[in-house]
Amino acid sequence: MKTIIAFGFASVSMFVASAEGLAFTPSETNKVARRLIIRAKNLRDCHDIPDEGELYKPEEDPGTWYGFLGLDETNGWTVAAKKAAFDWYLSTLGTNNCQSLSSLDKSLVLTAVGLCESLAYTNAVPSLKELTVNPLGIYRETALEIVLNFSPVDDFTTQFVEEIVTNGVKFSMIERGCACGIYAQNIITRQATNDMQRAAKERAWKMLYRHRRPDLIGTGILDSLFISQVQGYDLSSNRLEFADYVLSHPDADSSDIRRFTSVTNQLLSSGQPLPWINMGGGGN
Repeated sequence: MKTIIAFGFASVSMFVASAEGLAFTPSETNKVARRLIIRAKNLRDCHDIPDEGELYKPEEDPGTWYGFLGLDETNGWTVAAKKAAFDWYLSTLGTNNCQSLSSLDKSLVLTAVGLCESLAYTNAVPSLKELTVNPLGIYRETALEIVLNFSPVDDFTTQFVEEIVTNGVKFSMIERGCACGIYAQNIITRQATNDMQRAAKERAWKMLYRHRRPDLIGTGILDSLFISQVQGYDLSSNRLEFADYVLSHPDADSSDIRRFTSVTNQLLSSGQPLPWINMGGGGN
C-alpha cells in the first residue's frame, strides 16, 4: 500500500508539543493532527445539529475544544499537546505546496480552516494569513474571510488588505474582492471608541479610496463605505466620477450597471452643483 505523507519536514527537526516539555517528532505530530482533523471532518460531515430526539453529545461536537481534542490524555498526548499539534499543522499551510496534496488532505485543509472559525480561534490568524498569501495555498478566500472577521480595523490589517487588493498577479479578482468587501463592511459596522481607533478607520477607508479603480472589486460596498465615512460624498463629483468609471468599465456586470446608473441619474438630476471633496491624500 502506498503511504501518503501529507507534509514535508525538511526544515523541522523536532517539535515540542506539550506544556510538560515532552518532545515529539514532526512525523508523530503530523499523524496526531491529521487524526484529530479527520475525526472532526467525519463528525462535521455527519451532522452539525443533533436530530430531533437525539441527545447532544459534547464529545462529538467539533465546534468545541472538548469535542475536537477529546479528553486528557490520549495515548500519551495531553490536551495541550494535541492543541499544539493542531497549531503546528496550521503553521505548515503557509509554506507547503497544498495544491499537490491528495484529495483527502485537501479536504483536511478546509476542515482545519473551518475549525478555526467554529472554535473562534483567533490565535490562528497568523497561520491563516500565511495560507492566504501562499501562492501554492488552497481555500485562500475562506482563510482570508476568517482572518478579516477576526482582525480589528487597524493599520496592520489595512496594510494586509492593501497588499491583496493591489496585487492582481498573486491574487484573483475574487480574492481581492473578498478582501475589499469584508474590510469595507468592517469599517462601516465596527464602532471606533477613541481617537486612535477613529484615526485608524480613516486611514483604512482612505486606502480603499486610493485603490478604488484598479478594476471592479467591491464597487457597491465601496460606494456605501465612502457615503458612510465622508460627509457630502453622496452628492459629490467624486461619486459621479466613480459611477462613470464603473459604467464605462468593460467588466461591469448587471448589478454594477443597475446601481451606478441609478447613482448617475440621481446626481445629474439633483439640480445643484456637485462639489469635489478633497479626501486628504486619499487618491483624488
